[in-house]
Amino acid sequence: MYHVKITTLDYKNKFYMWLIDRLSKRPMTFEEIKREWSESPVNNYERELVERTFIRYKDEIMSLFGIEVVCNKGNGYKYSLKRNPYDDYELTEWMLSAFRISSLANKVEYSNKVIIEKPPQNSEILNDVMYAIDKHFSLQFHYTDLYGRESNVVLLPAFVRLFHQRWYVIGEVNSMSYPRTYAFDRITDFEVIYKIHKMSKAMARLLNPDTYFEDCFGIINMSDLKPIKIRLRAFWPQNNIIEETPIHSSQNKIYDGGEKGYCDYELFVKPTRDLKQELLWHGRKLIILSPESLKQEMMSILDDMYKSYETMEDRSGD
Repeated sequence: MYHVKITTLDYKNKFYMWLIDRLSKRPMTFEEIKREWSESPVNNYERELVERTFIRYKDEIMSLFGIEVVCNKGNGYKYSLKRNPYDDYELTEWMLSAFRISSLANKVEYSNKVIIEKPPQNSEILNDVMYAIDKHFSLQFHYTDLYGRESNVVLLPAFVRLFHQRWYVIGEVNSMSYPRTYAFDRITDFEVIYKIHKMSKAMARLLNPDTYFEDCFGIINMSDLKPIKIRLRAFWPQNNIIEETPIHSSQNKIYDGGEKGYCDYELFVKPTRDLKQELLWHGRKLIILSPESLKQEMMSILDDMYKSYETMEDRSGD
């Protein structure tokens, strides 16, 4: 048995998550909400919910997550959720997930019933990076890239991205005419330069976080590489996996083989190295149908992999 100190903020956060999850399943009256919350295992306080507190909390849910808790008088005064169709749904879900994990933090620390992945490294600089973005300040740091090359960087950051358990900052380096991407865990000697620098209008348009990675799978965006139409075939049960977690936002099923045991999909994306690695990750359950050039390149990669196993040597050409 372990004992956890419960704070008012912790209590509120747990109620937010609990209410959103419950109302996502079905509408409920206040009396139903009150009764079920009193019996909920996440209600550590075992505190009775009063209507005045409930009204305040539902307003705070709207303020935090943009999710409105509305009362339908024509349906027996039952409460349900109403989302703004113009809000970023993925961002809201990410925030909700972060709140759920935060509310479980103490239990995870003292329990062996939860196995967690390694968190993103060097995330302690995230607040400083976000502050620099908001204030148009530059960042100065020492960077060691994947190949061991070291450099001192002065970066005007535009936005950050979390991908495959790594934080990245994307921005402009004065000595270069193209954007650069840096992984947090390869940064040392980090500091903020408290002096305002403005990007050129052209660079600011290019480094729009809504569009910069639009045609990319992951974190690589090569300006000289154009997105192409890729057709691929996923065999059962891998087709179910990429239905549940699409490879790219442009993914579209163009043929359902049914009893044949496969489905064909189409993507419109840049054929970057990280995309090819992702396609290879699916193993023999996924093949490229077109374009022929990419199909041949993937076959060449597989041939090099086979020869590497035979010779125990690197055949990648890197």
